[in-house]
Amino acid sequence: MGRLMNKLGRTLNWCALFLAILAAAIFLTILISDPLFWLNSKLQHLTVIADLKLHVLMHNYHQLLHYLTAPWPVKFSLANFVSSYAGMHHFADVRHLFLLTEIVLVVTGIASFFFLRKLKRSHELWRLIRPFEWATLVPVILAFLLAMNFDAFFVTFHEILFRNSDWLFNPNTDPIINVLPESFFMQCFIIGFVLFEGFLVWGIVAGRKQLKADK
Repeated sequence: MGRLMNKLGRTLNWCALFLAILAAAIFLTILISDPLFWLNSKLQHLTVIADLKLHVLMHNYHQLLHYLTAPWPVKFSLANFVSSYAGMHHFADVRHLFLLTEIVLVVTGIASFFFLRKLKRSHELWRLIRPFEWATLVPVILAFLLAMNFDAFFVTFHEILFRNSDWLFNPNTDPIINVLPESFFMQCFIIGFVLFEGFLVWGIVAGRKQLKADK
């Protein structure tokens, strides 16, 4: 019984660690999307498309980010863009996913901190090497699929996460989609993949460094 519980504990620790890495990559991507949107607004002339000054467009994006990530009740409202019921419903669905990500990050982040501290103190960071090496293949495969056909990747992604077609925005009823081009979302995906890969590489390097130091 004790051996079974130890095995279960190790499995939960590894699951928590990978979930923490995934949640951290997503959360950091959301934060990075702010300056990324500013950059896209300049390079893709989104202010011309929206017929808004840059600071006004950024204000609307900040309103959207605040709605999607605030852990307290927030009413969906964009100062310069009207929204349909379907559009607001989709953003509500996205908000639920983002809030779930934040909860997962806190819970698994705490568990992962103690797990990694235990591995470090017992000189077992080398255990990260093989699982992380295998896991680094995931972003590479996804990035390959993204590069091959982003439209198909984007559609499949939404079909997996959402059980409705509210994400298919009509520019006439939800003009916010005009300033959220596919290229912007593609950049967000790439950043997320890079961050996820970076966390894994850090674990591999840390494991090898401790392994080398113990020899």
